Amino acid sequence: GVAGADSIDGVKVYHAGTTVDDGKVVRCSGGRVLAVTGIGPGLKTATHLAYEGVKAIDFVGSDGNSFLHHRTDIAKGALSKKLRIGVLGSTRGTALIPLMEAIRDGKIDAEITAVVSNRSAAP
Repeated sequence: GVAGADSIDGVKVYHAGTTVDDGKVVRCSGGRVLAVTGIGPGLKTATHLAYEGVKAIDFVGSDGNSFLHHRTDIAKGALSKKLRIGVLGSTRGTALIPLMEAIRDGKIDAEITAVVSNRSAAP
């Protein structure tokens, strides 16, 4: 359920159209009722975590049938693109080096597209 999804490391469930009844059961009260967010080191991981959270949730009607509907296209367009990064004010480049290393090592799927610096030799 919702509590199970919210207990997954890197998943946060935000309520919008829900209520809690006297038995502490989360009930739908209409509209888009939840936003399930994944938090991770990159978009791919965060998206995966969000959908893991969605899998943990089910809404069951009084007839016993499931009526959970969710989108499956969230982040698809963004996942196919590299993150483009512009850096402003790198006077010595030292703060930029860990970012460059993370990109080189494949930890971040990104590219640095612009560096604006007051020093021409900044990395």
